[in-house]
Amino acid sequence: MGDNLKYMIGNDKDSIFIGCEPFLNGIANFLATLKERDQNRVKIFDKDVRILLSLLPKKFFSKIIILFPDPWTKRRHRKRRLFNKININLFLEALKKDGEIYFGTDVEDYFSEVKNFFLYNNKNYKIENERNFHSLPDLLSETKYSKKSLKKTTIPKYLVIKKKVDIL
Repeated sequence: MGDNLKYMIGNDKDSIFIGCEPFLNGIANFLATLKERDQNRVKIFDKDVRILLSLLPKKFFSKIIILFPDPWTKRRHRKRRLFNKININLFLEALKKDGEIYFGTDVEDYFSEVKNFFLYNNKNYKIENERNFHSLPDLLSETKYSKKSLKKTTIPKYLVIKKKVDIL
């Protein structure tokens, strides 16, 4: 946790941010670099994000960023993926109308699974960057994981998904 969150905090002086990270080392590393003036604008949730989503009111977020979650590459483990057909509705319910979800991964089948969900199963959301999945959206910065994937010669891909109507 941290690279992209720090980037967003530095580029948006008005918003409040919630970072979710269940690993204490990630939280400690992030907090060590957080500027004092930004501390009131950042909240840290140290458990699974799905717990947070169940506690907050619906239509709470204008943006949700999910970057390089554990891909659970073995077929029998795919149901554990954070962004899957079951969990995806938790994120969609938490999003305001015209809100956006940013998703990044370097695992092709994970990317395809999420992309296809929005292309074929859900007409209330639109993929905003349909012509260019390889470009890092302006809101985001390179992270430790995106840099690692480029070193492995896998190319990270990104989705920007916009909620068109309030249905939930």
